[in-house]
Amino acid sequence: MREREDQKMLMQTVFSPETKAGPGLAIQKSLVLHRFHEVISHAFPLWYARVEEEAFVTSLYTFMKQGAQSHQIWKTPDEYRKFVHTEQLFREMPYVDDLLWFEWIEVALIMRHYSPVEVSTFSYDKAYRLSESGVLKNLNFKVFETDGIEQSGTYHLLAYYDFDTDSVFFREISEVLMLFLETLHHSSVSEAITVIAELSESTEAEVMAFFEDTLAELLTLRVMEER
Repeated sequence: MREREDQKMLMQTVFSPETKAGPGLAIQKSLVLHRFHEVISHAFPLWYARVEEEAFVTSLYTFMKQGAQSHQIWKTPDEYRKFVHTEQLFREMPYVDDLLWFEWIEVALIMRHYSPVEVSTFSYDKAYRLSESGVLKNLNFKVFETDGIEQSGTYHLLAYYDFDTDSVFFREISEVLMLFLETLHHSSVSEAITVIAELSESTEAEVMAFFEDTLAELLTLRVMEER
């Protein structure tokens, strides 16, 4: 908490109009700007390659004047991402919110602390929920493919941390699987099956057979876990 307050005070002091100019202040400003520039540009390499440098630096000055709230520097890119959305910056890039989210979630999933979990055999008789190692997102742009960043549409994405490789993978999933997993997030497996069965005009047995292999894989990947 003290570190956060010190950081905020530094921002206010360095960038306050009342602060007297001088060589020391210029150096402080330069160092702070360099640090933020480094952290944020490295967190969003795909986006940074597309943004104009002058506009980026201008946004950084505004962002720094407001003061970063987190005392953990690795969380600063997420604050910047939310700042860009709130201030409606870089709207000439209609995919900016999707792209910043896509690049940030990889950092977030890698930095999370996961508890050891023993993976069991999938069974519809057990209760499951989505784990913290998986995130669902509806996107308006195909930002998860380098050649499709500007391609608009409706895309359903599953991002998950892979425990074997210590890395993050992204998988485009069907609308029906997205709905099932979203329902599972706040309901039971049986309720999720019922929802899909009613929408697809199928029997619950047909829905269970359709999803069984996929759910077993997601359990193995620890995207799902037992309640």
